[in-house]
Amino acid sequence: MVKPAGSLGLHSHPENTLGPFYVQNGECMGCGAPEAQAPGMMSHDGSGHCFFTRQPITPEETDNAILGVWASCCGAVRYRGQNREVLVRLAELGLADQCDFRLEEEREEVRRNHVSFEFGDVEPLQSFSAVAQVIMEFFALSIARSIPGVGDVSELQMSGDSSSFRYDWGDGSQPSLHSIIFSLNLHNGREWLLRILRNEIASTAFAIFIYKAMRSDSRFRRFRWFTEEDWQRGRMGRPSPY
Repeated sequence: MVKPAGSLGLHSHPENTLGPFYVQNGECMGCGAPEAQAPGMMSHDGSGHCFFTRQPITPEETDNAILGVWASCCGAVRYRGQNREVLVRLAELGLADQCDFRLEEEREEVRRNHVSFEFGDVEPLQSFSAVAQVIMEFFALSIARSIPGVGDVSELQMSGDSSSFRYDWGDGSQPSLHSIIFSLNLHNGREWLLRILRNEIASTAFAIFIYKAMRSDSRFRRFRWFTEEDWQRGRMGRPSPY
């Protein structure tokens, strides 16, 4: 069951197409981030204010529209539909306040920072360390491309059956850099497990960067995302981190 939220009735941008995803008129900051996450569905007017030119049709486009809501730093991109699955996913991203309708029993924010996957053939590379280095260098490069010029990858390490690297970022105004750790293990001889550690606040963003990179490369197969608790308890994961 869903119920109207107190924000029901907010005005959408006049050029916003009819449908569940919209941009609140006069609230956009012109950052361009939502348009980047929902390509082909959003544009902006002469003042830089974004709006939806069309609504998502495919499941992949729905994923991207949800990411458009997530990427809105000022909360101007919203959802006024009543689809339960979409409302659950937005609530689990911590975005229930950007929905015009709310679930009667609303989900809490969820951080899926563990992903299991199979990796395609990399012949003639056979050893764990060689394959792990291929995977970790791919992840490190993907992150650098997702947020260019913001941070640095460091401490790429191989030890036994595990591998890790650290990503640091900051603008120099803080007493220390922000850091996040990526740790990779071979789980059962063919399934790999990547864990995103030591920065819960940023883990969802990095999980989304990793997910989009994996989805674009056919070597990654059968990936499933878990919270730390779900992984420890052997629960079924889901195909995306959000």
